[in-house]
Amino acid sequence: MEILDNKTVAYADYPGSGNETAIHLQQNGNLTMMFASFDKTPMILRLYGRGEAVALDSPMGKELKEKLGGKVSQYARQLILLRIEKAKTSCGYGVPCYQYIGDRENLIEWCKKASITGKIKKYMGFLWPR
Repeated sequence: MEILDNKTVAYADYPGSGNETAIHLQQNGNLTMMFASFDKTPMILRLYGRGEAVALDSPMGKELKEKLGGKVSQYARQLILLRIEKAKTSCGYGVPCYQYIGDRENLIEWCKKASITGKIKKYMGFLWPR
């Protein structure tokens, strides 16, 4: 995820079992991002606004990829852009404490294998909203 300016954030979206964020954005454009603190200091941050699924090969996608630098993997499906209209925090007292262990490598490994067989392009093309 990258903060592009004081009202805009973007992140690379990767293949999964569905493409619900992009589909919901097509329906009404509303997007809420929620961030929770899992350490000693409880806090929840929600960013509300208008979102857009951006195709990587579109002019906007190319511009965003450049702004994100090398942070967009070759396995990204699309970019999700949020134009923030409102930000709110809440106490987070009900959020449990967790210790971060590390990232899972399963998705990247699946993408590597699927790209060799050509399955990943077919899979991501099938899931792109119409």
